[in-house]
Amino acid sequence: MVQDTITNVNVLCEKKQKTDKASGLKRFDAASRLGGIKPSGIRCFFALAQGVPDVISLGVGEPDFTPPQHVLEAAKLALDKGLTHYPPTIGIVELREALAEKARQDYGLSYDPDSEILVTVGGTQAIFLALQALINAGDEVLIPDPGFLCYEPSVLMAEGTPLFMHVHEKNGFKIVEEDVISQVTQKSKMMIINSPNNPTGTVLSHGDLAKLAKLAVERDMLVISDEVYEKITYDKERHFCLAAFPGMQERTLVVGSFPKLTP
Repeated sequence: MVQDTITNVNVLCEKKQKTDKASGLKRFDAASRLGGIKPSGIRCFFALAQGVPDVISLGVGEPDFTPPQHVLEAAKLALDKGLTHYPPTIGIVELREALAEKARQDYGLSYDPDSEILVTVGGTQAIFLALQALINAGDEVLIPDPGFLCYEPSVLMAEGTPLFMHVHEKNGFKIVEEDVISQVTQKSKMMIINSPNNPTGTVLSHGDLAKLAKLAVERDMLVISDEVYEKITYDKERHFCLAAFPGMQERTLVVGSFPKLTP
């Protein structure tokens, strides 16, 4: 049944691609750099489930709660005050200061809100921009597999080479240091770490992250630490910020996301 579902999703994606090509003018053909970008199976599955009665969608990684009431009221108040114009390019200063304070309170990290914090349109844009700014053609980027669907295409769009850090059930779907070391080469410039992980839900322990941090320092690698699910942990699991480990703050880009914060 699972294989049938995957096949149906792949067929849906292929049909959509053919429809897009058939309906557009030639001048709107996709740029050649998009040739290696595969359609998102999750998004195709999500589209397939839309409109089907009595289906609980597990296709998109979003919490099932609405923002807290005080957040909704603050948004309404901002609209009433006419705060609808262009903000500073790097984000509203009060927001950047609040984010700096959050990092200090939660993880003991000190960031300059004017030079070390950037507000983007979601975590995906932050990751995309970071890769565009830091990866040159041929640079290798290690990404978890399975992992968030935007990692691989974002690396390819930056003309980088994705290397896959495969995770396995026997290891609790955790990234194992030995498997990462086997992938690293002289061209490896960056790795993307995601904890808690999408889609496996795995939370890396302090010990797990310490090993990855040590490896990053020893191999002089940059790290994008995708921590958008930092507040969504269960049982006795605890989230640790990778930038708080020795030698990591100066080589780590921490990515967060407001839609994933719990009430």
